[in-house]
Amino acid sequence: MSKLKTALLLTAIIFITGCKSNMKNENNISLPQYVTLNIQTLNSSEDKTIRIKVKTLNFPLSSEDLRDISILEKKYDQEENCAGLAAPQIGISKCIIIFAVHENEELKK
Repeated sequence: MSKLKTALLLTAIIFITGCKSNMKNENNISLPQYVTLNIQTLNSSEDKTIRIKVKTLNFPLSSEDLRDISILEKKYDQEENCAGLAAPQIGISKCIIIFAVHENEELKK
């Protein structure tokens, strides 16, 4: 499967599961902090998720995958100026990304 098809498929799944997760009461999930790299913590275990090969998702999605997507979506929604967010940025070592494309009539001209 091409990378574009994979990205579009994951985007659709994230949107669908995101809509589904909004129906649940998941207020008890604490959102993770961003993984930050600096010279002192370069080899720490928390920062390894940003540097190691991530796990790809299999379908149907497991309950753990759905939970991780929900956490990623909630973290993304919490940000004001965020183009997108990848799971490894918040310590989840899985191939998941969430982003928004806002329609702009000026760009269509």
